[in-house]
Amino acid sequence: IELVAEGMRFDDLRRWKCGSLMETLRWSGIHIPGLEQPVDVNGDGVNDYYFTEGEVVSAPAAYKNIAVRVNQDGVGLYAEANPVSGYDLVYKTGAGDRYWYPDGRQYLYPIPAKVIRDYRNAGYTISQNPEWDNE
Repeated sequence: IELVAEGMRFDDLRRWKCGSLMETLRWSGIHIPGLEQPVDVNGDGVNDYYFTEGEVVSAPAAYKNIAVRVNQDGVGLYAEANPVSGYDLVYKTGAGDRYWYPDGRQYLYPIPAKVIRDYRNAGYTISQNPEWDNE
């Protein structure tokens, strides 16, 4: 079943093994009203993020655990000024960076090391998913 407009696009691309389609899409995220202030993303009355251009450790004590640094080093998460108001978050990759790799690594999640150990301790054998062996 297609999960259109359900926030499952990434999962759909993985399921269909169409991850390369992500390379042509510009990732743009949420709109935020401003920097250096808390943001309640889902409207539940609890602050979810505090976007800052400074060091996370320099954020006000009440927001250190939700602080996210933006606008650094030419790559990563950037807050671009929106012509109407606030900022739009975008993700910028570096030269040669890719969103998706042709080896298929991103089609499978890694199996947590604890699960592999638990299986081994119980006398079973389970191996790591391909391309995650060296993590």
